[in-house]
Amino acid sequence: MKSVARRINGSYAEFVDLLAEADVAQEWLADGSPDVTQWLNGRFGISPKLGRRLHQVSKRVQDLPELRNRFASGELSLDLVDLISEVATPETELDLLDATDGLDLHDVARHVSRAKSPTSEEARRERETEWLSTQWNLKRTRMKLGGELGRAHGQIVEDRLVETSKEMPKNIETGKYDDWSKRMADALVETCATDSDGRAPVPTMVIHADVSVFEGDIGIEIAELGRGPVISRELAEMLGCDASTEIVVSDRSAIVGIGRKSRKVPGWLRRQVEYRDHHCQAPGCGRTAFLQIHHLQGWRLGGKTDLDNLVLLCWWHHLFIHENGWHITRDPHGRFVFRKSDWTPYPPRSS
Repeated sequence: MKSVARRINGSYAEFVDLLAEADVAQEWLADGSPDVTQWLNGRFGISPKLGRRLHQVSKRVQDLPELRNRFASGELSLDLVDLISEVATPETELDLLDATDGLDLHDVARHVSRAKSPTSEEARRERETEWLSTQWNLKRTRMKLGGELGRAHGQIVEDRLVETSKEMPKNIETGKYDDWSKRMADALVETCATDSDGRAPVPTMVIHADVSVFEGDIGIEIAELGRGPVISRELAEMLGCDASTEIVVSDRSAIVGIGRKSRKVPGWLRRQVEYRDHHCQAPGCGRTAFLQIHHLQGWRLGGKTDLDNLVLLCWWHHLFIHENGWHITRDPHGRFVFRKSDWTPYPPRSS
């Protein structure tokens, strides 16, 4: 396999040289492509990710003769050449090749990262491009996490989760430790649910529960966290033991509000609106972020700050309603009905 690997490396080196010549001649432009990456994809079926790497390497190795020769001989792989060429200069390439000789790919990557400290601009760009998203399934029974962090913040998060994961006890039922990925997930939840002392929960967890949950009526076991998932009776009871928890117990008959005392919606009432509506109530809109509270009957027209006079709207639809003079009413079943400025329902109802 070693001989085959060397031939593959040599073939990549030859392709990279030809790509450099094609780039100078702008063959990609003559073929009607806007850039080299798209040309490689359309002409040779090379993925954009690999195409970008090949293009970058083709430009870097032109001024690095020794690296280029070892690449052509099959001694170095595309991955190694990509790493080393990122920091090498005509003056430093020999020292870098000597320093990384015999190292595996991970050690070379570590050596290269040490050879090129990030600039202030690079560090700033890393922070600005960080992101994190959460995505629930339709029933809000499972949530996916996704995101990217820069090197510093990524290390901070990983260190904290790894440290917490190592402290997770064995599963008392099996007598064994859970899989590492499961322990990492538990560590994330524990980190978010506790303060720096690992004791009192930081966030206020709002549990909406039917009164029967706490009265022992096993026929009805409905408890919900905030605006979202239905949780078990046992979890609701556990969260109520030693947490910074706001439990809203209702027999579903009370009308909640503060009337004409204030136009501003207090936090506890807002949480009631969020619990009831879950998302923006505009037809076809399911946004759960950047939401605002709208008075159905305007405050200046005598409307009350009561639960039955409030509705959850996203910022865009809230502005749209006010700018276009639309109205929101409720039908006999309590459902919201959106109406245009001439009071015709939207969406139009079938006759």
